[in-house]
Amino acid sequence: MKIKDKTAGKNSFFNKIFLVYALITIISSFVLFLILTENLITIKKDQALEMSGQVIESVDSFLQSKIVDEKSIYQKLYRDDEKWAHLIEEIINEERQDYYTEHLQEVQKNITQTVYAVDNQFNGTFLYGKNTGKILQFGSFQNSGEYQFFVNTVHDFAYLEESKTKLVSARNEYTGNNSFSIFIFDPIRDPANFATKIGTMAMCFNAKNIRNCYRRFDKYIKGSVWVMDENGGLIYDSSSEYQLEGAFPQMDLLIERDSTLSGKDMIYNSVYNSEGGYYVINPIPMAAIMDDVRVLQYNIFKVMILVLLCAALLNFISTKFFANRVRAIKETMDQVKQGKLTNFKKQRRYRDEVGYIHSELIEMCAVLDAHIKKEYVYQLRQKEMELYALQAQIDPHFLYNSLEAIRMNLYMKGEEEAGKMIWILSDMFRNIMKKDVVVTNRDEMNYVKSYLELYRFRLGDRMEYEIEVHEEVYRYATIKHILQPILENALVHGIQDVGTEEHPSRIKILAEKQGEDIVFTISDSGSGIEIERLQEIRENLEKDELFQKSIGIYNVNNRLRIVYGDDYMLQIFSKEMEGTEVILKIKAMKKKELESYVRDINC
Repeated sequence: MKIKDKTAGKNSFFNKIFLVYALITIISSFVLFLILTENLITIKKDQALEMSGQVIESVDSFLQSKIVDEKSIYQKLYRDDEKWAHLIEEIINEERQDYYTEHLQEVQKNITQTVYAVDNQFNGTFLYGKNTGKILQFGSFQNSGEYQFFVNTVHDFAYLEESKTKLVSARNEYTGNNSFSIFIFDPIRDPANFATKIGTMAMCFNAKNIRNCYRRFDKYIKGSVWVMDENGGLIYDSSSEYQLEGAFPQMDLLIERDSTLSGKDMIYNSVYNSEGGYYVINPIPMAAIMDDVRVLQYNIFKVMILVLLCAALLNFISTKFFANRVRAIKETMDQVKQGKLTNFKKQRRYRDEVGYIHSELIEMCAVLDAHIKKEYVYQLRQKEMELYALQAQIDPHFLYNSLEAIRMNLYMKGEEEAGKMIWILSDMFRNIMKKDVVVTNRDEMNYVKSYLELYRFRLGDRMEYEIEVHEEVYRYATIKHILQPILENALVHGIQDVGTEEHPSRIKILAEKQGEDIVFTISDSGSGIEIERLQEIRENLEKDELFQKSIGIYNVNNRLRIVYGDDYMLQIFSKEMEGTEVILKIKAMKKKELESYVRDINC
């Protein structure tokens, strides 16, 4: 009766453990992934704000430096009393002054050098008389846009009494890519009465210079960079779009000034400069932050999948390991159920609870086996010896003598062929009855030749055979009757139904020494073996099983592996309708050496 394996399949206890641990690992990984995602959003948001703060600080420092440079230039011009006085006279009087007219080029050069010495990014300087409306301009301009802008806008600042510096953008609908100028407006005071505003001074620089001050952060910055005046007008927009977001919290920004305002889709980080009266703002899209988070999520997910696979593999290996240890106990129990109390499969011993149970089970079986032998086996062996004694009364020599008598009788009647068959059969029977396990290769080849001769009597001219043995092979020994099952397999399944008198089937045996081994090659010209059947035979030969359905070549293969080791397996090659070749390899050992070797194995 076949014993059902209760530890197999889905009912296996260790499979359930594996599934439970796998489920725990997956759930834990999922929860960890969610926690990491939340932390990543916070970290990436903080990183974006930190980088935003550096960009804003860079822009604010740049604009502040421009204001400082503008005031420094103003101070340098103011300290040159003579030239500054003539400039003031020029913008407050209706008529052009002689000094200014006579020294126009010198004044132009002097102011340009003063400006360039302080800040070479200023490309224009303008002076405006409040009462006269006169405008003086100094510098080199690519076009007249700056002058026209100053003319159009200076009236808006000329009558403002406050002394605050103003930043004004010269952008219009025709300028693109931020290729316009930004003006810094400052009031001009009367040298005689500093409290009186007599005009306006303005200096301009290209808005593209703002871009250069934070270019090093291009790789990290998110969103645009805005410079906004106190009225909410955009002075500079790095994206060149100059359109505020619909949800832009302008009033909150004007109230809070230096602040970070968070919305649903945007974060607005800003700094207010009271001296210049402007805001530097970095609107950060949450989508950009989430893009970075998703990249990290993807990388974390890949690593997590790898970790899960490793964990699953380790879990599987560990559960498989412990399942095998428990399976060893189960196999021992199954063997006991079949009445086998000894010769258990060797297992590695472990010093833990499972190892203790296994060791105690084997020891218990050994004690039980000893008890059974003591009580029952002795009597059984007595009966067995009695039966053997009865069987032994038939002397094997009686059979030899009887076969010899039959052979002589056939010769006397002229039946020489039948007599020869009886002689060969008698010789083979005598060989079989010998109790030797090891024989010389010469004896083995003589037995094989007798076996083939008997078959040739049966098949006649439909069969031919050839035996080629190198003389050196006869010096060594082999296991008794190791070749006969292979020949029988070739004769019965390969050639007996294929050969004809016109085209006889052929068997060839080649024996030669190769290195430290003796190699026998048995080939036939029979029907061959189908590919599927050949693959099945090879797989069965690979199995380490002592008993299989067919005892022929598998018996030979097992004997070879037991005596010589796993490297000495049969090799079979075959093609359908072309024939089969079997290669058998043994160690080159002389008879006494091989007999000693076999005794050591049996011990």
